[in-house]
Amino acid sequence: MSQALHVIILAAGEGKRMKSRTPKVLQRIAGRPLRDVHRESIFEPLGMTGASLGMGGRPMRDLVVCQTDDSPDALLFGANTPYWRDMGHPWGGMHARTTDLAILLQTFLDGGLWQGRRFLAADTVREMTRDQNGAIGRPWGLGWGLATSPVWVYCGRRVSARTFGHSGATGTVAWADPDSGVLAVILTTRPTAWDQGALLCAVSDAVADAVVDAAKGPPVGLTRH
Repeated sequence: MSQALHVIILAAGEGKRMKSRTPKVLQRIAGRPLRDVHRESIFEPLGMTGASLGMGGRPMRDLVVCQTDDSPDALLFGANTPYWRDMGHPWGGMHARTTDLAILLQTFLDGGLWQGRRFLAADTVREMTRDQNGAIGRPWGLGWGLATSPVWVYCGRRVSARTFGHSGATGTVAWADPDSGVLAVILTTRPTAWDQGALLCAVSDAVADAVVDAAKGPPVGLTRH
C-alpha cells in the first residue's frame, strides 16, 4: 500500500449532550468530512447505494419516522429531528437499507472479500471481530459489538459466541455469525430503551431458529415443492 494507515484509539465522548470530538479529529487526518470518507471509502466501493452517514441529501419526508416520546429532549434532539438525522457521528447517525448492511456483514463473513475483490485485509477483519477488552472483562471488538458483550448487542441467544454486530438506539440490529454463516439485519422504529432490546432479540432468535430448521430439511414423509 502506498498510503500510510493511521490507527487512532479515541474516547467515545464527553458530557451529556453528545460532545464527541472524534469526527473533528478524523476529519483533520483525512482532510475532508467523515461522511465523505465513508461514502468514498466504504459505501461506493461496496455498492451500498442506500447508505450514508447523516441524511445523505435526502429530504426528511423520505425517512422512516421513529417512535419517540413527547419529552422536551425528544422534541429538540430526538430521533425525528434534523439534529439527530444529520449529525453523522462515528457511533451513530447512519441511514441505510437492509441490503446495504447485509453487504457489509457479508464482506466481514468472507474475510474482507466482496464479490471476489479484496476490500479489507483478513487480519483487519479478525481484529475487528474479536474481543479487544479481555483485560477488563468487557468483551468488545473494534467497532463491532460481540455476542458476549454485556450491553448493546441484541442478537439473541441462538447464535455462536463469535457473532459480531451493532445495535442502534432507534430499534435496529445487524449481526453475523461466522460459525453458521448466517447474518440478519432487523430495522424497526421501536427504541431499544423501551424494552431493553427484547423485540430485537426475539426476532434474532426466530431468524437463527428458522435457519437451523431449514438445514434439517422437511419432516419425514414430506417433500419440498
